[in-house]
Amino acid sequence: MQALWRNRVLWQRAGFPAAVLCAVAVLGLFDVFWRTDLALFDTALPTRAAPADVVIVAIDDASIAQLGRWPWPRAVHAALLDRLRADGVQAVALDILFTEPDAASPAGDAALAAAMMRGPPTVLPLLADLPGNGEAARERLPIPVLARAAAGLGHADLEEDPDGIVRSVYLREGPGAPTREYLAAALLDHTPRVGILRLPGERRPAAAGASTAWVRDHRLFIPFLGPPGHFTQLSYIDVLRGRVDPGMLSGKLVLVGATAQGIGDALPTPRSGHSRPMPGVEICANVLAALRAGTSIRRASLPVTILLDLIPVALLLAGLQRLAPRQSLLLAASLWCATLATSILLLRMAYWWWPPGSALAVLLVAYPMWSWQRLSATQAFLEDEFRQLARERFPGLAEPPAARRRSGTDDFMQYRIALLRQANQELRATRQEREEVLRFLSHDMKSPAASLLGLAQLQRDPARALAPAELSERLDLLAQRMLALVDSFVALARAEAADPGSFSRFDLRDAVQDAYDEVWAAAQARNITIGLEVCEGSCTVSGDRQLLARALVNLLGNAVKFAPAGSSVGLTCEAVSTNAVISILDQGPGVAPEHRAALFSRFSRGLHRGIDPGGSGLGLAFVRVVAEKHGGRAWAEHGREAGTLFRLSVPLAPPGP
Repeated sequence: MQALWRNRVLWQRAGFPAAVLCAVAVLGLFDVFWRTDLALFDTALPTRAAPADVVIVAIDDASIAQLGRWPWPRAVHAALLDRLRADGVQAVALDILFTEPDAASPAGDAALAAAMMRGPPTVLPLLADLPGNGEAARERLPIPVLARAAAGLGHADLEEDPDGIVRSVYLREGPGAPTREYLAAALLDHTPRVGILRLPGERRPAAAGASTAWVRDHRLFIPFLGPPGHFTQLSYIDVLRGRVDPGMLSGKLVLVGATAQGIGDALPTPRSGHSRPMPGVEICANVLAALRAGTSIRRASLPVTILLDLIPVALLLAGLQRLAPRQSLLLAASLWCATLATSILLLRMAYWWWPPGSALAVLLVAYPMWSWQRLSATQAFLEDEFRQLARERFPGLAEPPAARRRSGTDDFMQYRIALLRQANQELRATRQEREEVLRFLSHDMKSPAASLLGLAQLQRDPARALAPAELSERLDLLAQRMLALVDSFVALARAEAADPGSFSRFDLRDAVQDAYDEVWAAAQARNITIGLEVCEGSCTVSGDRQLLARALVNLLGNAVKFAPAGSSVGLTCEAVSTNAVISILDQGPGVAPEHRAALFSRFSRGLHRGIDPGGSGLGLAFVRVVAEKHGGRAWAEHGREAGTLFRLSVPLAPPGP
């Protein structure tokens, strides 16, 4: 039992913390809580004002209504570029695919190319063609006349997370090698006041691959500044018709793209509240603003993420080893809130993203699991202690059904509380017995010894010394009294220490005869007749013959002691159902009903109608202990006419050899 308890303690102190820390590492390694992390990322993104020098010229529903069905002739876009040049814009990203010639107006391609040559610097998107099925990935560029006239080309591909939401973009992509910049980066490269950028973002270990593969590099987590419509937007038709104040465009970076329903590449983003997607041109504007301000979000590497996940969990485990349950709960709640707050603040203040989902999940369940472990260990310890107490001292604790009935409920916890209450009552009874034993030792056993010392001191004085005959008589009485006390006390201790596992089968009628033979002389001395009646058949029990015979001697001796001289005492032994019952009836003064329950307690005397014939008060307590050790009981009743009827009942042994 001690080894088992040590193993439980070792598991709590070392095994459980190690298992929890390993769980944190595994959860972080396999990104089990990626949904939680992404949802937290979306919630924690800070809102910032859109830069004033970035303007979206939107191909909106109003423009479609006035200029007609999409796509429009290329000459319309040429006229827009001329208007933007006249208004003094810095550079333009024309986020429209021109991968095929204008079949309706071939001259429009030349007009658009000429407008692009005149300025402002204009970049065009290219299309990534990723067919799959083993086919080679390729680029679909604008038609040659427009590709030559453009200041630069850039891809417009966006990265979708497993939940279908756009949170990042690769700033370089291409077939076989990442050679093409994202459209916003290409625009900044050709902006006169900016120049060539040093691209941020996560680097990929393999930046090149087979010519059939589409390779990506410089992954950038986009710090979306606000919901759709956060950037300054001007209607395409208003700019084209000159209805916009030139001051709103002078010196600005302009992105031209579709926002009208049905013609754009609107995608869900962390800022797409109420399922409102964000147009691709506005996503490009957010990337442009991040590159301009240098506020790209950096994500913690996997080793750093796992390390940061382990720190709050390790702190909690250390606190659980030392703190009380309420303090441990407060620590767990505090660490959970601190972990969440730290992740959010790092993103909002430093644009550094640590996904804390694994740490939050483990912090949430670590305290309940720890509490369950401690409760389980405590329960196992208490059960072991209950069993040990039941074996060594309190057999009643080894009766779970009785304890469950006493609890009055089928609830497991209430049952345990009832069992603990029962143990507490037993311990109180034991403490009371100990106090009674101390009183017995200090009074009853001390009194004869004090008398012996008094006689010894008296004999030293020749004038007061007793005659030898009188001295011998007094010494004999004191010695017999002390021996009787010691014998009763030792007999009771032996009965309490008896092991039911060592009992053997015997006929209870033999123990009855032993008791009859031992008390017969005392009964004859008082002219008392003992009427013995035993059943004719066998009365086999499993027990200790000497203990049962001694218990019967105590009962029969008491009956003879309290019975009037010349009266009779009845002694019967019979089988009643599954029990052997011994009954002893005397004709004495009897015991009041309110005193019968106390008869079998230790040191109980003077309960027979006020008569106290002396003795230690341990005889009937011995009878009770012997009966309980044999699985039976002892009790007293009022006689049929007078006196007291004592009964002792023990189970009959099952048939067998």
